[in-house]
Amino acid sequence: MGEAVALQSFWTFETVKDALVEAAELWRRSPGGGTSPFATDGPWQQMTREAWEYDARGGDMEEAPIRPLPLTRAQIARRDRVSEWLGHIESEEDRRLVVVAVGYLQRGHKRVPWRKIKHRMRIRFGEDGLRKRFERALSAICNALNAAEKRR
Repeated sequence: MGEAVALQSFWTFETVKDALVEAAELWRRSPGGGTSPFATDGPWQQMTREAWEYDARGGDMEEAPIRPLPLTRAQIARRDRVSEWLGHIESEEDRRLVVVAVGYLQRGHKRVPWRKIKHRMRIRFGEDGLRKRFERALSAICNALNAAEKRR
């Protein structure tokens, strides 16, 4: 999907949704993963004895998972550009809805669990209304991006 964000000439609901999911993944891979590195019991979990034979989590380095490579400048620029699209959504509550729904898709859900989101956001109306708000918000992004392409 990556370069498609830069080369896209007509934005559809699916291409915008895919770009937002990719941006969410890039945010997750960003340093700190969206959280403070000191949110737990201090930086002690980052300390190692002899790095070539012992891992701070208490096991051998051979057992430690391989961390993904740092983000490239292009990935950071793409992540930030796509994140700015949320500004095309008028309501702050709808922006929050989009972020929460995209987060589920980024974590591998095939479909957005609207019922969970409804309870998580303490919303009283039905799941179909929530889904429609999500679709309208993504449509607003599509319309803004397509209008900007026409002006070029």
